[in-house]
Amino acid sequence: MEIRVVPFSACKVLQGTRPNPHNLTPPDFFEIEPEVFLRLSFGLESWQEALPKLRIPQLSRARELEAFFPLLSMEK
Repeated sequence: MEIRVVPFSACKVLQGTRPNPHNLTPPDFFEIEPEVFLRLSFGLESWQEALPKLRIPQLSRARELEAFFPLLSMEK
């Protein structure tokens, strides 16, 4: 699965189907706006709050990523 933080980055994060070399868009990806990604990463927004803002293809496994957020904690 590929996460795209548009226009800054794209990263493969979970094992999935192999992309077709003739098609640059992998079959299992989702796009997230930088602000939403940062809010999720720091725990300022929950996955459920962010889900409606994500551009997720219907067949995507992106919902499996909930367990990875937040990436960092704001707590001391």
